[in-house]
Amino acid sequence: MTTITSDKGTLQLSAAVLPSNATNKTVTWSVVNGTGQASINSSGLLLAISNGTVTAKASANDGSGIYGTLLILISNQFIVVNPVYVGSVIEDANPSVLEITYNLSLSNVVPSASAFTVMVNSVARGINDVAVSGSKVILNLSSPVSYGEVVSFAYSKPAANPVKSSDGGEAASLPAQSVTNRVKMINTPPVAVVNYTSSVLSDLLPRSMQAEAMMLTMIIYLMNGMPL
Repeated sequence: MTTITSDKGTLQLSAAVLPSNATNKTVTWSVVNGTGQASINSSGLLLAISNGTVTAKASANDGSGIYGTLLILISNQFIVVNPVYVGSVIEDANPSVLEITYNLSLSNVVPSASAFTVMVNSVARGINDVAVSGSKVILNLSSPVSYGEVVSFAYSKPAANPVKSSDGGEAASLPAQSVTNRVKMINTPPVAVVNYTSSVLSDLLPRSMQAEAMMLTMIIYLMNGMPL
């Protein structure tokens, strides 16, 4: 069996057309992928793509329907795996940072900010810059996200510097994806304001008891939210 054992290896094929005095000796090349994959050009140059077997075919162009085949075994091909989107989040500790996670370690190629679109409550949010770390693409937003806001992002694969794995596999474009917003609600402590207006009753009380009446009014206000 004919073999290709190098990564992206090629094999130049040729066809002998008989009889030798045939009027039309040209052929058309094609390849039938089996367990492997390959491509072939019009000159019979076969290019290995993935491991397994393929069948090269040379068909006579004289209208006779005659053809010849050759089984080829391909091995040692390096398979590029494309990174797949896993999820995205904005953490409470960094409300201006959107982290996009993939299933593979990414290369240090940094896509342009224009490749991403971030929406917050259906309004576009600016992106100051982009970074890549491990399996994450990090978008630094122009302003922080707040508690309860609905966030999404989209990615349009650019011609130059796309998101890619360390092995060279390129991530696909993504339509709008929901982002987990973990920004917490800011808990502002309540402020109690006490207003005291002298009543006829307190004016009639001895001065020593008026202070106690005022304190009682303040306590009731703080407990019930309204003065007597």
